[in-house]
Amino acid sequence: MMQENEKVLTKADIRFVMTKARIVVDVLHYVLASLSYFSILFSLIEVGSVFSVFCFYTVIYLLLLVIPFLTHRIIRKKCGATSLYVSNSDVTGNIQGALTSQTMNIPIEAIDNVIIVSSLFDKMRSGNSLKISTTAGNIILHYVHNAKEVTDAIMQKRKNKGK
Repeated sequence: MMQENEKVLTKADIRFVMTKARIVVDVLHYVLASLSYFSILFSLIEVGSVFSVFCFYTVIYLLLLVIPFLTHRIIRKKCGATSLYVSNSDVTGNIQGALTSQTMNIPIEAIDNVIIVSSLFDKMRSGNSLKISTTAGNIILHYVHNAKEVTDAIMQKRKNKGK
């Protein structure tokens, strides 16, 4: 457990940044939602459909337009509440999920491996994923911008503790 006077060596930089790839995906989402909405709207006009059907499709269209905005808000909230600190004796932090929150306090000796994951989705999410493996299981943190620095600090402390 990290002591009050113990120095924090590294803090993970966890933040959500809009990348070009993410902007392209969102624009495509808006274009496809608009195209499908207007194609349904024009087919309803040709058929002479009921006003309630028109309202139904309008509501669906508006919901489709709000989805990217809501996902960005949820991700930003999660990133703001997620933290990871590396000290001389342990790794501590909080992981905020969509519905859950976890607090972790892992002694350096209990960490088996630290892996930086950089997949296509990680590039779209602006950052790397950091996977901390322990005997109890794995912890994965997304949107870590200084993953190499955190990994080096953990592995250096782990190597020093082993001596």
